[in-house]
Amino acid sequence: NRLSDVDPGAQLTPEDTGQVTIGSINPSLILDRRDDPFNPRSGSLNGITVRDAAQILGSEAQFVKTTVQSSWYQALSSRFVFAFSARVGVAQRFGETQVIPLPERFFVGGRSTVRGYDQDKLGIEGITINNGNPTGGNAMLIFNEELRIALPQSFGLVLFFDHGNVWLDYRDIRFPDLKSTTGVGVRYNTPVGPFRLDWGYKLNREADESPWALHFTLGHAF
Repeated sequence: NRLSDVDPGAQLTPEDTGQVTIGSINPSLILDRRDDPFNPRSGSLNGITVRDAAQILGSEAQFVKTTVQSSWYQALSSRFVFAFSARVGVAQRFGETQVIPLPERFFVGGRSTVRGYDQDKLGIEGITINNGNPTGGNAMLIFNEELRIALPQSFGLVLFFDHGNVWLDYRDIRFPDLKSTTGVGVRYNTPVGPFRLDWGYKLNREADESPWALHFTLGHAF
């Protein structure tokens, strides 16, 4: 895979096309105040996860990757629930590491981040490897809003807005760079969460992008 005229922070490293040993500790702190972990109607879920890869832990690449998420749920009536989620991620290299390996970068797009884009296909504009896949980023920002509507016979309907993107560095984050989508989804509730089919439409797509995408999976987006 070859790249040209791109920021060094976005380039692939030899480790990206081969193997690299990552040794890390991964502490996390989660505060779960949801009334139901599978289909919440009230409460919140807040958490922070840190991935610290260091030479002393046997890692060939040294970096700290931090992800923070906050999700809130509010019942508006017996049938309607409003849900909101915000996610922020930052990865920073240290020591002699020049570039964070590709698998450790942030990727956005798809069923649990920005619906309307294919899985992990959102990326820094103009920077892809020659198969068309983005190279990821070292900073991430995602916002999701949903109106969840209960229907008879265990079915449900969801109206959503998603916004998100990745950047080479947290200092590059600009709200005008966020990619936004809207759409509608169908839910069928089960004891382990809803089966869902979402149709997402891109609101600020590029000329060469498809206008929409479908997503099918188990569980809410957040």
